[in-house]
Formats: sequence, structure tokens, C-alpha cells
Amino acid sequence: MRPVMAFVLLGVSASLAWAVPPLQSSEPHIVFQSRRDGFRDLYAIGVDGRDIRRLTRHRAHDGHPKYSADGRKLVFNSERRGPWSIFTMNADGSGVRILLRARQWDAYPCWSPDGKHIYFAGKRSRNVEIYRMDAGGGSLRNLTEHEADETHPAISPDGTKLAFSSNRDGPLWVFLKDLATGSEVKLVEGSLPSWSPDGRRLAFTSSRDGDREIFTVGRDGTGLAQETRNRVADDWASWSPDGRFLAFASERDGNWEIYIRDLGSGTDRRLTNHPSMDITPSWRPYADGSR
Repeated sequence: MRPVMAFVLLGVSASLAWAVPPLQSSEPHIVFQSRRDGFRDLYAIGVDGRDIRRLTRHRAHDGHPKYSADGRKLVFNSERRGPWSIFTMNADGSGVRILLRARQWDAYPCWSPDGKHIYFAGKRSRNVEIYRMDAGGGSLRNLTEHEADETHPAISPDGTKLAFSSNRDGPLWVFLKDLATGSEVKLVEGSLPSWSPDGRRLAFTSSRDGDREIFTVGRDGTGLAQETRNRVADDWASWSPDGRFLAFASERDGNWEIYIRDLGSGTDRRLTNHPSMDITPSWRPYADGSR
């Protein structure tokens, strides 16, 4: 199973009347991947559609970026040293460093809330597992150890629960693992889980209505809500730091672009506009480390 890597680029939204969540600075606050020059690189954009910045420039492919809890670092996967491997860099694109060279591939990384660990999906034998390593690249540990493929890890804001996607029962489901006890709960059919800042809900993607849509659900499996409703795919949801918005990718306009959804009003705003594929958005936490 090779990870499906997506790409992105951006354009400026003309509508600034739509509500924009508060920010701590004028820096770009959503990072994503794009293939505007033939290679998948990482870009950052402000939530108003302005201040677009290219963070990586490499003839290899970079993808699936995630901010650290303090917003100062990014972790991502890249092919610049061979197979997809885990790298980190500063939020401005400087200081790129490989943490772990993959055996077959490592992808979909994310940080622990305290910044001490990085979780990722890796194929190191016959199947894909969820691993944890120190933020410096050491002390690798397999957290799932299952014959099925387990991918798309997401850590709860309090650091106690691991959400991930697994096909252990056939179709993809989101599972929750208690990192202290090791117990697991089969939560909801879907994939690509993303925690709300308060840890009470998860956003995820599901094809239960015939195409890929964004849903949210309580961490106990109750309160299922469909957030998008289109005849095309919506994917890769990421919560805003205040929990009022979701950034996600959609092909509703004929090409994959980044959108922002106001969860209160149910309205969507297109953030990027480019012929390349824009996908895998990740929202930057506030400067004080809050989400």
C-alpha cells in the first residue's frame, strides 16, 4: 500500500467579507501541498487568501505537512532522500532535517501536543503500522502491531488518545487507542481523523453517502454530523485553533482547492484558486501553543 500523495497551489480569494477567525499575527496560518511546477512542494497562506508563501523548493516531492503545537515547526514527508521519509523544518521553511530514513515508506506525520514525539504511518514489513518516535528521530516504537493497514494518526490535544484509520474489519474505520492502557475503540466508519482543539470531537472523511464528505463526531461516537454535502469529494479536514472553522480540500469546482467552512453558519469559502491540485491543509495553532 503506497500512500496517495496529493498536491496543491493557491490563489487569492476576492471575498473578504466572510468571517475570518482571529489570528495572533499576519503570518500565513494554513499550510498545504501543491504541484504548480511539476513537483509537490509546501506552501502557506493566510486565512484571508493573502500572503501566499512557498516553503519548500525541491525536485523531490514533499507532502502532508503538520504544525507543531506551538506553531514554530512543521513535520512532513518527502522523497528527497529516496522513499517517503519523515522530515522537520521551521515554519518559515528553513532548517530542513530528515528524522528517519524509511525502509519502504513513512508518511502522514503529526506532532504530540508537548512536541516531544512524532507519530506517523510506516510500511516497514508487509503492512502499514502507526509508529512513534522522539522528535529528534530516536526511540522508534510500533503502536498498533496489527496485520491490517493502519494509517493517518492524530493525537488528542491532551496527548492521551491516538486516532487512526484501519481496514482491519474491511472498510476503513476510525479507531481510538488509549495510549496509557493500550485499549482500542472502533469509533466510526471513515478515515483521516482530525481532533477539535478541545478534544471533544473529531472531523473525518467518509463515503457513506456515495462520495467522500466531511463529518464530525463526538469522541464517544455520539453526535454524528455531516458537514459537507456535494456530489464530489471533500477531504483532509483540519480544525481552526478556536474550533469554529474547518479547512479542507474539495474538488467541487472541478479541481482540488482549499476551502474554509464556518461550522456555525454552515457556509464555505474557497481559499485557493489554481490549476494545480491543492490539498492536505493544516491549520497553524496560536503562537502561545493553544489550538
